[in-house]
Amino acid sequence: MFDLETGLIFWTLISFGVLLFLLWRFVLPVLVQFMEEREAFFAKRLADSEKVKKDTEEMLQQYEVRLKEANHEAAELKEQARLEVQMLRDKLVTEARLESKSLRDSALQEISKEQRKALEELRNQSALLITQATAKVIKKSLTAEDGQRLVMESLVELEKERSPGN
Repeated sequence: MFDLETGLIFWTLISFGVLLFLLWRFVLPVLVQFMEEREAFFAKRLADSEKVKKDTEEMLQQYEVRLKEANHEAAELKEQARLEVQMLRDKLVTEARLESKSLRDSALQEISKEQRKALEELRNQSALLITQATAKVIKKSLTAEDGQRLVMESLVELEKERSPGN
């Protein structure tokens, strides 16, 4: 049944040995070299990725520092703007108060001036009316200067009587 053909086994072993030798001699170095190149490639990629990671972390730290500085500068600018607005508001309020006071003083002076003018006019009208009434009473006409003088003397006496000191 089973014939053991030693010749076939021999030649099969020889063929296998030759094939193994050829693989060891020509294919294995190429495979080893390929594997070493792949290993070197991945090692280089790993080193590059580590370097990129390190650079990224440094850039992130620099960015965070710059962000803190920018926030600090923004806060300073905001505070400076707030102070400038406060100063401008105070200045405008002060100017408005001064202008208001000036207008009020001017208005008071104008009122006082008009009041004096009105009193003077009233005094002159009163003098004229008194002169005319006196002339009618005494049936004698006084000269305008006499009438004016009499009225002015009467008014001065009247003012003296009205003043609180007398």
